[in-house]
Amino acid sequence: MFIPLEFSIIPIAVLINALGLSNSLFGVILAESGGGSVMLIMLFAGFFSQIPKELEESATIDGSGFLRTYVSIMLPLSKPIIGSAAIMQTVWTWNSFLLPLVLTLSNPSIRPLAVGIYAFRGENVVDWTGIAAGATISIIPVIVVFLFLQRYFIEGISGAVKG
Repeated sequence: MFIPLEFSIIPIAVLINALGLSNSLFGVILAESGGGSVMLIMLFAGFFSQIPKELEESATIDGSGFLRTYVSIMLPLSKPIIGSAAIMQTVWTWNSFLLPLVLTLSNPSIRPLAVGIYAFRGENVVDWTGIAAGATISIIPVIVVFLFLQRYFIEGISGAVKG
């Protein structure tokens, strides 16, 4: 279940190439979103296992179906874990380096910021001030996302459902 991305980079690149999506923004987006994070699935499974079964049973007794129970009870209760997952996935995707580098080798104009900062490294010289400035600017969107979802992140980490 926990196979690192580095072990699957060649099959992903071959698949994206076979689909004709290499060197395109859609190909990078598809490759980044198609993996499915095992850690987030485990987080959601642990969160939903802590929700008392009595809540679901009482909704069923009241005549609520599966979809209505999910929308009315489970979804509002899962806001903290959704916020935590959104923050973690945003940070992981934003900082992704290897996959976008491999998939955009011949089209540097669509490279993400993390890969673009790599361009400040030359053959014999490294522009450390450019790298530091780029890294400082690149962290701003992640901080903004965290500030908007901070309350849900804290609740999701501490456990929002009490038995």
